[in-house]
Amino acid sequence: MLTTHSEFFLQQLNNAILAGKAGAAAANRVDLHSERLHADRVSAYLFDQRPTGTTVNRLNVSPDEGIPESGFASVAEVLYDQSVSLDKAARRG
Repeated sequence: MLTTHSEFFLQQLNNAILAGKAGAAAANRVDLHSERLHADRVSAYLFDQRPTGTTVNRLNVSPDEGIPESGFASVAEVLYDQSVSLDKAARRG
């Protein structure tokens, strides 16, 4: 189990899931020799903080697409909003 906000890491997980479906020969052609995963062995969760508490939503991990990229976008949006707020606060002193 691990936590991440890295789109790159999540995309690499998706590549490993796709490599698991495609098989060893296809994975070897793109240098994913041992990085093959089966979608049914991967779980992904999106933690959504709200004023009333945190909700945890399990994301559907598909053998055809891996972890849905919509989860990537929402995490990037939250991080961007935090950066903008912190930048504004820092400029105000």
